[in-house]
Amino acid sequence: MPLLFQIPSNFFAIFCVRQLGRKTTTIAAFALGGLCILTLGVVGDDFWTVFTLGTLGVSFIAIDAATIYIYSSELYPTVVRNMGMGICSMSMRFGSMLAPFISNLSVTIPWLPTVIFGFAPLIGAAVCLLLPETKGKKLPDSFEDIST
Repeated sequence: MPLLFQIPSNFFAIFCVRQLGRKTTTIAAFALGGLCILTLGVVGDDFWTVFTLGTLGVSFIAIDAATIYIYSSELYPTVVRNMGMGICSMSMRFGSMLAPFISNLSVTIPWLPTVIFGFAPLIGAAVCLLLPETKGKKLPDSFEDIST
């Protein structure tokens, strides 16, 4: 079922990256996804509310997963781009390995997984505010190109 919502999200990510740029798309999707998850922690058990917020949260995070590969590859200079992308990919996989353990924390502290999963994308959005926009810019070839 989640795949049914992630496919349109990927097409929407392509549209947003072309129209809004990489930085804006990444920040907006991180922030909106985090807010959806945090809102899930305070709403009741109404099925449709939980379903809607959960679907939107997954969709925004799917937009981020598609956008972050483009954005991060454009941030690194050519001489270290493959190593930088490898580290980014490894970090994403490390986060997905931690997810089941964080989810299991709900047995002892019911609200903690929602807080962790909600604030992590908000922190990611805040960190992305420090990064430059790469839409329409020449890819950096060396470290000197980054500082200009």
